[in-house]
Amino acid sequence: KSYVDTGGIVAGRVGALADNLTRKAREIESYNKHLVEYEEGLRRKFGIMEGALDTLEQSSRTIENLNRRQGQ
Repeated sequence: KSYVDTGGIVAGRVGALADNLTRKAREIESYNKHLVEYEEGLRRKFGIMEGALDTLEQSSRTIENLNRRQGQ
């Protein structure tokens, strides 16, 4: 086979590289979508944990206030 003719070694190699780049671009796009979904899940979980922490802090303050009143 010739190096530069249509269907030659260089053309075949360029075609293979182009296919590889296209495949990698699809993989990157897919992984970016996965990362966005993963981030959204983590943000949801963080929000839930923050809410639970606020509730616990309120409960702690309420208990402290009750203990102060009973100690008087």
